[in-house]
Amino acid sequence: MWVNPRKLRACSNQPLKNAQDQQVKRKISDQQVLQLHYDPDQFKGIPKKKEKDEFKEEQNLNQILNQINIENFKCACPNHDKSILMVVLDPNLKSHERLKCSQCIVELEPNSRNMGLNKAIGITQDNYKKKKEQIEIVVECCYKDIEQIKNNLIQLKSHLINKLDQMLEITNMWMKDLQNYKEIEYNFANEIQRIVDSEDKHEIDQLLIEIKPLNMKWIPKLQSNLYQFSSFKEYSICQTLLKKLAQEKTTSIKKKEAQKSYSPFPKNQIFQKEPDFYIRQRLPSMKE
Repeated sequence: MWVNPRKLRACSNQPLKNAQDQQVKRKISDQQVLQLHYDPDQFKGIPKKKEKDEFKEEQNLNQILNQINIENFKCACPNHDKSILMVVLDPNLKSHERLKCSQCIVELEPNSRNMGLNKAIGITQDNYKKKKEQIEIVVECCYKDIEQIKNNLIQLKSHLINKLDQMLEITNMWMKDLQNYKEIEYNFANEIQRIVDSEDKHEIDQLLIEIKPLNMKWIPKLQSNLYQFSSFKEYSICQTLLKKLAQEKTTSIKKKEAQKSYSPFPKNQIFQKEPDFYIRQRLPSMKE
């Protein structure tokens, strides 16, 4: 519906009755020609996806059934070149032997079960539709169950990923604590005291005792999330390593290697390196 601009200008000079008229005036200008359109179907709502699928399925079904061409049916007798008129319902006959033309009908036995071709086509189409509906019901039930399984697997996947992310975050914070433990300040007086006490004090054992609470802080947090993956090979490996970290001491070989690389000056190292210097320091006192 087209609106004359002149009429719009005339209407614009009249007093506005309500807020709706004011809104219309703001939208309509004197230099525009508007086409007012009302769609009665816009308020009916959008059809559901299921209704669309059913409509599409019905169209496909009708298309399949309409493709049946009676002219393509051949008579059971290859010598007859006539249209099919009847279907013989004999279970002992094969499918192509049941189609009979007008010439075959004369030769049929009186008590034979038979049916007109159009009627047979109608019954087969109805049976086909019913079978499709039954298949649809069965498939729909299975589909819903499988869809629930899928949704639960997606939730399980998300849950497992979250658990793995939590454990990775635990290991990151654990490693960060160990890095912070390594950062010690240098103090000359303390280092001298360590040299003096080195003969009687096993520092590696002491450090292992000191670091054990740090490890025990994180081991239970990791184990509480790790048990859900007990069926995996990696679970056993992680558990073995956690037990090893929970121990207070390392093996004797690793302990000796650590003491060798970490211990301060060995016993009598000072006198072994520079013996002449200390002898010269003692000579004056010995001469006296």
